[in-house]
Amino acid sequence: MADALVISASSDTTVKVWNAQKGFCMSTLRTHRDYVRALAYARDIEMVASGGFDQLIYLWDVLRVFDPRACQKLMKLRGHTDNVKAIVVNRDGTQGQ
Repeated sequence: MADALVISASSDTTVKVWNAQKGFCMSTLRTHRDYVRALAYARDIEMVASGGFDQLIYLWDVLRVFDPRACQKLMKLRGHTDNVKAIVVNRDGTQGQ
């Protein structure tokens, strides 16, 4: 992820991508249906995971996350029966043992 980008989660149900050097929102991702509570970044594969009170986790392609026209959800993970309050991912995106 470019050094100048910050990705934030919000109670307004969005994930926002910010230009940290110039201080403006570059993109707003609108997929969650409730508070977005957690974010995690897998640096080696340029992937962000977002999770929230809608009990869902979305995986995002970071290389495209700054452009709303090109931004792609890689995957929607279902299965939680309660709010997602935290996410941890391995740096390379693999599953830990």
